[in-house]
Amino acid sequence: MEPLQIDTVGASPGQKRCGYADVDVGIAHIRLPIVLANGTRPGPRLAVTSGLHYGEFVGVEALRELVRVCDPASLSGQVVACPLACPPSWYVHHRASPLDGLDPNRVYPGDRAGRPTERLVAWIFEHLICGSDVFVDLHSGGVTMDLVPFAAYRSSGNAEQDRMAVDLAESFGLPVVRGAAPTGGNSHAAATRSGVVSLLVEMGARGSRCADEVKAVGDGLLQLMKRLEMIADAPAAAPTRRRTRWLWGAEVEAPAEGLWYPEFEVGADVHAGDQLGRIVDPFDQVVATVAAPTGGRVFYGERSLAVARGNVLAAIAAPDTT
Repeated sequence: MEPLQIDTVGASPGQKRCGYADVDVGIAHIRLPIVLANGTRPGPRLAVTSGLHYGEFVGVEALRELVRVCDPASLSGQVVACPLACPPSWYVHHRASPLDGLDPNRVYPGDRAGRPTERLVAWIFEHLICGSDVFVDLHSGGVTMDLVPFAAYRSSGNAEQDRMAVDLAESFGLPVVRGAAPTGGNSHAAATRSGVVSLLVEMGARGSRCADEVKAVGDGLLQLMKRLEMIADAPAAAPTRRRTRWLWGAEVEAPAEGLWYPEFEVGADVHAGDQLGRIVDPFDQVVATVAAPTGGRVFYGERSLAVARGNVLAAIAAPDTT
């Protein structure tokens, strides 16, 4: 194995090291926490990020536990971990970056010369994700959404890459949701476009940091590493979780700002045209009604009373028949 170096953090074979990378985003320098585990035998490089959005606590706790138990002396390959991928958001309790108001998971792969969040994302993409064989981004429903746990990937157009993505997604024992194309500014979409086998894992809702959910994500990561032959053993995936395949149908956005009154349950099935809820003004006048644009199952849904135009209110997926 070769030495592993990310910015000022370096790990020789058989070492685990942590430290901060200094990321210049134009108007500020961000101290980005990095953990490296460099194995003693050849193997794949796994990059894992969490904490891209404030309030998504389960992934942060699961990744911190993973790097605690990861033993580089018995590891084949390398682990590159960033447990808090957007520190400016976290310490002011914002989902979007307070530096420019951008959602960091809508601007991948970023722009070195762009706005602060685009520069941060570009650094993460170039230094942590590119050069890895597998990338996993851990998310949850944040502080205002209900969510059905799932693992997701984007179709790449490369049969072998997609086969591997499905196999690794099933490590978590969760419904597997496929995006039809690797378009857009999400981290796992951009990574897929660059040829990295990439997953999005969603677990936890409404600011939860439930120990069982943290363990489920952590066990799934260890199962994934076992499938990659990076480690010899891992806890078994939860046998009670039904593994099913789904295809993303639509994210439903708020057409106006106002007070949101949803009329659906997360995890329930809806039909195209079903009313999902209504947006009213402070005087209880209806500003907009929101209908399902397609049929399927609601995998996550907004539960905040206040919404702004463009906020995601619900996400719907249908059974994947391919």
